[in-house]
Amino acid sequence: MNERLFENKTDITKEGFIDVQLQWIAITRKKEDRKVYLLSFLLFFVGGFLALRSNIMDSRETMLAIVGLFFIILALALIFINSKSNRRKQLKRQSKEFIPQHIQYYFLEDTFILENDGSTSSIQYNKITMVYETKNMYFLACAYKQFYFIDKNNFENNEAFSQFLQRKFPNTYQKYN
Repeated sequence: MNERLFENKTDITKEGFIDVQLQWIAITRKKEDRKVYLLSFLLFFVGGFLALRSNIMDSRETMLAIVGLFFIILALALIFINSKSNRRKQLKRQSKEFIPQHIQYYFLEDTFILENDGSTSSIQYNKITMVYETKNMYFLACAYKQFYFIDKNNFENNEAFSQFLQRKFPNTYQKYN
């Protein structure tokens, strides 16, 4: 019963690692991004209202204008911090000492095995909480910030593997383009 159903070799370069991280962030942060942009819009609106409503000649009103401008600056800062280009810069800083990796995956009926630099791990499918398929990758998520990524282009029969994942994870399989 330990027959290998699918095999895959995924090579990860430094730039590839950054791209995979950005894809993962894009998949998992969509709801969080909406909250940030909504908060930014509210801060921008309140700040603009306070700044425009104030009369700069009155010291109390001047303070109102300053608070309004603070809200506007805070809103713009939130948008910048949440931007994709800023995330890419942060990931580049974090991955300065990244070492390219070569991961061999073996998919069996109840587990998958990964080999990386001489070490071997066996993971039960029931440990996987979500499965995401993108244009070039599969992401098998175990926890919020832990996932396995698999290059789609390195399967003999990618369509059969996709169907296998959909059968294994009927309620948690999602496809993104």
